[in-house]
Amino acid sequence: MAKKVKEKEESPIGENFFVVSPEKKIKLLGIFLIVLSLLLFLSILSYSRYDESYFSYQFSDQFNVFTQDEIKEKAATTHNWLGIFGAYVSHFLIRSTIGYFSIVFPV
Repeated sequence: MAKKVKEKEESPIGENFFVVSPEKKIKLLGIFLIVLSLLLFLSILSYSRYDESYFSYQFSDQFNVFTQDEIKEKAATTHNWLGIFGAYVSHFLIRSTIGYFSIVFPV
């Protein structure tokens, strides 16, 4: 009886190495959405009226936090747990949408 010769399978380091299967894409999207919803939840939960005084700056000034001392000081004294960015997000969700009921969005 003759033995069958098995062909070697190609190693995973080929063309398909960086291809992500649809199941993994769904899992990655789910993880991303869970993290985003947790951040939104923490932002809304830690909303404070004291943070409204920091809204004299434009949203683009968020990216200058590391360069301007005045913005650094305001970012350091923000009451929101996610900093000044969380204060902007929670202010928008609470004041410009449906109020504290917006805590249901991330859930």
